[in-house]
Amino acid sequence: MKQWNLFEYDRMANGSIFRDVFGHWAEESILLANEKGWLNGHSDQTFRPNNHLTRAQAASILTNFLNLQSNSTTIHFNDISNDFWARTAVILVAQNEIMNGTGDGNFSPSTNVTRAQVAQIFYNVGFYTELAQSETRAFTDVSDDHWALVAIETMQHEGILNGYPDGTFKPNQPITRAQMAAIIHRIYDWDGGTR
Repeated sequence: MKQWNLFEYDRMANGSIFRDVFGHWAEESILLANEKGWLNGHSDQTFRPNNHLTRAQAASILTNFLNLQSNSTTIHFNDISNDFWARTAVILVAQNEIMNGTGDGNFSPSTNVTRAQVAQIFYNVGFYTELAQSETRAFTDVSDDHWALVAIETMQHEGILNGYPDGTFKPNQPITRAQMAAIIHRIYDWDGGTR
């Protein structure tokens, strides 16, 4: 076995790394998110950093990260059964007005969350000191009439969400697990590491 493989195995054996994040651009954020209990890995010692997040998974992460509590408001979604694995998390994000349903009484738990939606979610939570005021738009692919423009610009202004080197934000692209880990790591630092 090569020396690098022994090193990797030793780190995995000590529970300090998933076997698919060693050297990944978001490794530090992934390890912090796992350590804090915000995002978990899988039973096969993988994190699957490039997998997309569903709405149910995002609800679970947000509940863990924000330590959401029930406010006793009755919430019901037609597509969330009583034994659904993320039922409590879905109800909590809805009660706290962080994520809403998708119409017709549904939550659409298996639908992927987009980058624009994540910007709006963290904007809804209030992770900003002031609204972005610049007349110059940060991203070439977010139009002046985009529904999440203020959220995207504000989260970019606060350094919580970044775009791509080509000047785009890709608002309709699904968010990945690694990207979510990086975002909540930035919020953790932005918020003074109080979570």
